[in-house]
Amino acid sequence: MERVEHDDLPAPYSLINGPRRDQDAVIAGLSISRSSGQVEGQNTKVKRMLLGLVVGGSPAT
Repeated sequence: MERVEHDDLPAPYSLINGPRRDQDAVIAGLSISRSSGQVEGQNTKVKRMLLGLVVGGSPAT
């Protein structure tokens, strides 16, 4: 991260700048042993069902 900050290229800098601004959240997300996979799976299922209802297609199961 430090080498990218000292480089003149804008693309790698913007890639590093986001996690650097919210470094506490990144560290917490990587160090917590719990997973939100089940919750995210349920959210995805609901979104697919709603999308199926909105576009008129058959809801995903």
